[in-house]
Amino acid sequence: MPVKRIKKLWRRFAAWLVGHKDPKEVALGLAIGAAVSLTPLIGLHAVLAVLLASITPSNRLAAILGTQVGNPFTLPFFFWLEYKIGSWITGVQVTTSLSFSHIGLEEAAGRMVQLFGEAAWPYSVGMVILAVLVGLAVYGLTVLTAKVLHLRMRRRLVDTELDGNPPSPPDTPA
Repeated sequence: MPVKRIKKLWRRFAAWLVGHKDPKEVALGLAIGAAVSLTPLIGLHAVLAVLLASITPSNRLAAILGTQVGNPFTLPFFFWLEYKIGSWITGVQVTTSLSFSHIGLEEAAGRMVQLFGEAAWPYSVGMVILAVLVGLAVYGLTVLTAKVLHLRMRRRLVDTELDGNPPSPPDTPA
């Protein structure tokens, strides 16, 4: 049954993308949402995406949908990758140990603060780079998808006209 749901969601998205007056607005909205979702500001992703989409020529609904790139299953991987990219570029490596055996709560809290302090710079650099790369990839793939869908739609119209059959109305979302 999940395959049917995915196909239905895809058809709705495709109809929305093709039916939109400017698919690049949808692509930019998705890209903004995807980029914002890679930040550690969990809980604010949708708000930030809508704010950024409001000041750019992009679709706000698409921006909210784009924030689903960063979800509970993908964020740990993205956060790790952001740190790795940032530490590779900046050359900064975290040296604080997170071993909590035989230490008190106060010392453990101190080590956590030290760890976050050491990791903040490489993580931030990696976050910006990965957010830009993911945003560009989402934008490009969405524009490409819109072009392919438009070509398929045109080909269907031409084929039906050559057959002499009137074109069937496009699938409308239920």
